[in-house]
Amino acid sequence: MELFAPQLAPFTLALGILALIAFLEVVSVLMGAGISSVVDSVLPEIDADVDVDLDAEASPQIVPETGGGNFIIAVLAWLSVGKVPALIVFAAFCFAFGVAGIVLQNAIGNILGFMLPAWMAAIPAFVLALPLTRWIGRGLARVMPKEVTSAVSTETFVGRLATIIRGVARQGSPAEAKLTYTHYPQC
Repeated sequence: MELFAPQLAPFTLALGILALIAFLEVVSVLMGAGISSVVDSVLPEIDADVDVDLDAEASPQIVPETGGGNFIIAVLAWLSVGKVPALIVFAAFCFAFGVAGIVLQNAIGNILGFMLPAWMAAIPAFVLALPLTRWIGRGLARVMPKEVTSAVSTETFVGRLATIIRGVARQGSPAEAKLTYTHYPQC
């Protein structure tokens, strides 16, 4: 099996993109920044919990709990975007698509004696890559460090006593106050 055969082109390309992402990430981390953090800062935050509803009479449906009906957000959340950096999910998809396509073409070549055209093999490889990407993303989400913050909202200060430092505290008149607040974060 030759990796640069035309029937394997999309899968070899996906694995090449994966290698390029890995190389660029290593170089950027050595220079003090990470590509994945830059990509995540550019993308909108996806904070949708997704349930898969299984009905005995209907096919499985992906339903976002956010109340919206945005299918793309639901699929991205299902793929673990938001729990794992988006670039890592994309790299996992490139890996899953490349490996699934090469294994599929190799199996078909051994059974039938010839490989399918690249576009025809890309369809089942894409379908196989989605659950593999989710599986990889969920596994990485378990071992990746979580963002932890002990920041509290300013609404927690309402009703607390503070010392006025500058100005007069009345409605329509800004003032500066000093508040002592003890916060014990839950870890």
